Amino acid sequence: MDAESLRQNILLPLLAEGKDVILLMHSYGGVYGSTSVQGLSRKEREKAGQEGGIVGLVYVTAVTPAVGKSLLDMMGLTPENLPPHVVLNQSTGQIMLIEADKYMYHDIPTSDADKWIAKIKPQAFTSVNTAISYSPLADSNYEGSFGYIFCGNDRVLPLEAQKYYADISGIKNTVLVEAASHAFFVGTCEETVAATISLSKSIAIAS
Repeated sequence: MDAESLRQNILLPLLAEGKDVILLMHSYGGVYGSTSVQGLSRKEREKAGQEGGIVGLVYVTAVTPAVGKSLLDMMGLTPENLPPHVVLNQSTGQIMLIEADKYMYHDIPTSDADKWIAKIKPQAFTSVNTAISYSPLADSNYEGSFGYIFCGNDRVLPLEAQKYYADISGIKNTVLVEAASHAFFVGTCEETVAATISLSKSIAIAS
């Protein structure tokens, strides 16, 4: 559902305008963002006589996908063995991030962290426990289109885990933002934007 929403409400309207798109995917977004781009590469759209297309896929401290596996599979987790900062409500079928002040917003003032923590919402457990049927990492139409931004101060997905996902996915085009936490968009936004621009230029050259 998340992948289809991204595809229908954001990607397709942009492509309809003939735009080239680089998709930035964070955390769980690495899974559903990846599945949303099937058939939308610039190569495929050019062959179909269409303008625009997905020209880059950049993962930011994200789990990369593999066909036939769910996010939990990729993280080596089970419903009975979740991280300490994730709680499953069996009655609602939702998961919730807890202790976000320790795991996500530990690098900003408490007053700012509280505002962001108040925005956290439950997430459907099926979103992380459903196997995917497509990955652009295994699609030749996206060859040379990948990048990964490592966040060195991440407590949700530690740096070594990020490097693992980039490695198993064959992503060589990487940038490290040493001070970035999992919530890079709050504490190190400018640095991460700079890293994104740098990767985008490298992807453009490769493609």
